[in-house]
Amino acid sequence: HLPFNLFVFTYGVYKLNMSKDDQFKIDYKMMLTPGLILTLLAVVLFMVDLQLPEILLDTTSTIGNMTSPLSMLMIGSSLANYPLLESLTDYRAYLFSVIRLFVIGIITYCICNLLHVDTLVKSVLVITNSMPVASMVLILATEYNANVKVVTKNIFVTTVLCMITIPLIVSFLIFELS
Repeated sequence: HLPFNLFVFTYGVYKLNMSKDDQFKIDYKMMLTPGLILTLLAVVLFMVDLQLPEILLDTTSTIGNMTSPLSMLMIGSSLANYPLLESLTDYRAYLFSVIRLFVIGIITYCICNLLHVDTLVKSVLVITNSMPVASMVLILATEYNANVKVVTKNIFVTTVLCMITIPLIVSFLIFELS
């Protein structure tokens, strides 16, 4: 998830802060977000193999365990503001879902094959890259006053469709293994 975090907390934050008439320029102060700082800190801690005290491990574990329920609450409260039928009838959400749930996974699969990536690693990468839109997108869209409605639609549609696509992708990967 390191590339995702680096991408989201740099380019993603840049794009969310950019107005339509902005020229490409990098504002390093804007890029220096808590998410980026913590991602880089995690890399450093991993590289130096620093063992944190038990109380810090317990605290971070507790906070980490709250992440999924809190993101579900955020998505649910955002969904409550928009009619579900509108989400299900927006063709752009389906187009986005095909790209998110299939095309990105297929591209990942092809790149892994070209690079002769280990089968287990390839399977994890393909499945991970074929998942629905992350709640992080909604959190950032809310924080930076982006179009929360479009993000919510895409999260909802990709989540509904992933009940079909994930078993298909896993079946394909299992078939490839045999």
